[in-house]
Amino acid sequence: MRLGVHLPLADLGNGVPTADDLRDYVVAARELGFSTVAANDHLVWSHPWLDGTTALASVAAVADGWFASAYNATPVQYAEARARLDDHLRGAGRAPQSFPDAVATTWLHVNESRHEAKHVLADVLAPALGRDPRTLRHLPIGSAGHCAEALAAYAAAGADEVLVWPLRDPVQQLERCAAAFDQSK
Repeated sequence: MRLGVHLPLADLGNGVPTADDLRDYVVAARELGFSTVAANDHLVWSHPWLDGTTALASVAAVADGWFASAYNATPVQYAEARARLDDHLRGAGRAPQSFPDAVATTWLHVNESRHEAKHVLADVLAPALGRDPRTLRHLPIGSAGHCAEALAAYAAAGADEVLVWPLRDPVQQLERCAAAFDQSK
């Protein structure tokens, strides 16, 4: 088993970490043999919380990959963030093409019923995230064609991998997603 570390992004009594604090932490983790450095974000948190992507960018020199969040980034926003990350990598002497990424938390619901897709988006996912459903329309929630287009948009934006998260009937949704994705090739 490997051990990794999570960036200390939240103020849990020691204050919000500075960029120097984060770099020192990552250097120590690397020197101690930890295999992974990860960060995430929260839309709502009870304590101050640093932005995960920005924090990772500040320590991108021991880094070996990046997870973007599909429900927080459209394909265009993903491409813009990846371009900024690539600039940071080049500045740190790293080749961007050697730094993989994945788009995670890609909520998925393949269903040919427009009514069902609208219900899942507006009445299930949007309230769970505290979001306006219109801000989530880029996700693969809807017909097989829409889902294939939504996934292809991340590929066109340069994503190496997309991690889907079925909203209901997970195995059936994976089967539908695989079929839609295969048909789009």
